[in-house]
Amino acid sequence: MRFHPILLLTSCLAAGAFSTYAGTPSAPDEPSGTISLRQAVALALVRHPELAAYSKDIRIADAQKLQAGLKPNPVVDLSLEDIVGSGGYNGFDQSQNTLQLSQLFELGDKRATRVRAAETERVSVQWDYQTKRLQIAATTVAAFVDVLAAQRRLIQMKETQALAEKFAPAAQKRVDAGRASPVEVTRANVVTASAKIAVEQQEGQLTVSRKRLAALWGSTKPRFSDAVGDLDQVRDLPTLTTATGRLEKNPLLARGDAEITSREAKLAVEQAKRHPDLTVSAGVRQYSETKDVGAVLGFSLPWPLFNRNQGNIAEAQAQIEKARDLRTATKVQLSTSLAIAYEQMENAKIQITSYRASVLPQVEEAYKLTNEGYENGRFGYLEVLDAQRTLSEARQRQLESLIQYHKAVAEIEGLTGQALPGNK
Repeated sequence: MRFHPILLLTSCLAAGAFSTYAGTPSAPDEPSGTISLRQAVALALVRHPELAAYSKDIRIADAQKLQAGLKPNPVVDLSLEDIVGSGGYNGFDQSQNTLQLSQLFELGDKRATRVRAAETERVSVQWDYQTKRLQIAATTVAAFVDVLAAQRRLIQMKETQALAEKFAPAAQKRVDAGRASPVEVTRANVVTASAKIAVEQQEGQLTVSRKRLAALWGSTKPRFSDAVGDLDQVRDLPTLTTATGRLEKNPLLARGDAEITSREAKLAVEQAKRHPDLTVSAGVRQYSETKDVGAVLGFSLPWPLFNRNQGNIAEAQAQIEKARDLRTATKVQLSTSLAIAYEQMENAKIQITSYRASVLPQVEEAYKLTNEGYENGRFGYLEVLDAQRTLSEARQRQLESLIQYHKAVAEIEGLTGQALPGNK
């Protein structure tokens, strides 16, 4: 199976995996055998523990929007006057009883501006959710690459162990034939034991890598046995200029735009507060002495002589400028991260090409000739060890370059929010 880190992220985007939260999708089952990159990302996007909190944020934003659209409650007021006094007012005979209903009417379009501000806040939360999902997908790709690399290292170390075990009997035969010192057998045994220890350590590293991958979908004990993918795939990708042009697809920048819009909506809310609200009241008054009843009407309107909400308006304006500055800073940071990732990808690709074209073929040929020379008595065991160590180191360095390449490509796609041509 081919390994396509970039294609995987984009396929999730195309399928709506990064769309606005609309509920909890059904969780796929973790496979008990092999696992592909697509399956790993799908599990992480549905089961990652942190994503549950974002669904609550959406509900919180919906509740805030609901509250913002509610009208003020009416006020019922009952007052009793001229009671429990002196003389003729020592009881309730001379009381004036007033029952009044008051209603606050918000002026200046306050309720509509509050609702618009709540709506923009919900959009910001949605972009936060998308950003987190994209980050989790990119993290899962990197963890998946680590598992593939750990599996590859284990295979290489087992091959090294097999070679070491192969030379131990050969060294013993040379000693028995008087063609080599007994020290050569000791060296062979030491190398064999060291190779066995290295294999055991790498098995432990593979276990750790598998657990780290499974933890991304909330599993403490991985069920899958092996990750399936092709680390050797390397493609030609577009230039950095082309990738930079796609940087606007990053949800962090969309989040910055949404934040500016939200701050502007909050400024409108503060500006609306400059207009005083009108309170209208109506009721009835009963005169206990005569049993007469009269109507009571009234209204109140604050006089904005000193407080016209100037401070809050100035703060809201400053918050807009701050949001714009942060958006600019975010784009600079993303551009820098993209340039670094692109440089790492290019360097890794150069190294991979070099190893494939010249380094590994020459090292493998040198090891083959040294091995044949050892069997024919032309070389000693030290020369074989040196050739074997050189071959092992070259393979490890090539593997590190492949890991760097795939992780850099995944980071580039995470930054641009889409696949790069050449990996489809």
